[in-house]
Amino acid sequence: MQVIRLPGYPQAVGIGPSGVWVRGAEGSVWRVEPASNRVVATVRLPSSNGQSYRVDTGDPGGDIAVTNNGVWVSNPGSATVRRIDPRRNQVTDDLGEADGSDLTVAADGVVWATSDTRLLGLGGGSEVLGPRRNLHELDTDRITATAAARDGGLWLGTPQGLFHINRNLLREG
Repeated sequence: MQVIRLPGYPQAVGIGPSGVWVRGAEGSVWRVEPASNRVVATVRLPSSNGQSYRVDTGDPGGDIAVTNNGVWVSNPGSATVRRIDPRRNQVTDDLGEADGSDLTVAADGVVWATSDTRLLGLGGGSEVLGPRRNLHELDTDRITATAAARDGGLWLGTPQGLFHINRNLLREG
């Protein structure tokens, strides 16, 4: 077992072609290179008011998802999802309308953000693909966990149980 020392407390981990990405509690995202087991980049997340991130006033923790063209970081306290360009190791997009707290990469590469019973599809850059689906049919007040399904859909964990949403339902408006 290899221990990799991080500059802070990890809250979420995502893995993709550009490496292992760790969202820290103090407003940083660290890029770890698996071959060397070293932190090779640190990306500072701006706070919700655009000022420097501070531990005592910053956004609460969120999730992280890695695709071929981006590292997506949710910030539920400010109702945003930010995209990091892995080629430049910097935040390039701030999706203010994407109020997701949980992020999942589906089989087709779309990142799905969840908030309460809503699903929101995010594209490769600053576009919101939609649909903004409110899944009232789940008979619950919130989605608590998500995972990609092999059929292109999603598995959704809720207080009432586990639901499978197929790919076709995700694409409906």
